[in-house]
Amino acid sequence: MNKKLIGLFALLCSGVVSAATYSTPVKPVVVVNDGLLGQRVCYYDGKSFSLGSILQVGKHYMICKEAFDYESNGNLRWYPLNEGKASSSKK
Repeated sequence: MNKKLIGLFALLCSGVVSAATYSTPVKPVVVVNDGLLGQRVCYYDGKSFSLGSILQVGKHYMICKEAFDYESNGNLRWYPLNEGKASSSKK
């Protein structure tokens, strides 16, 4: 009788072990660790420059300014420093 109970118990336990398990795939977590998260910068030659920075590229000077005048927290981009003077001197 004990052998039958042990055999029955072993049979029931083997079904639990062989049961299929289902899970959802784990999505990778993207981590940005450049220290500039949330800061507005202009990039040149792998370096970051803040608002108002002036950079000499060859014979030309560039300034880091807002991409759009109506945004106070938007993207920054490089503009020629003497853009207004050059166009008015050609007239």
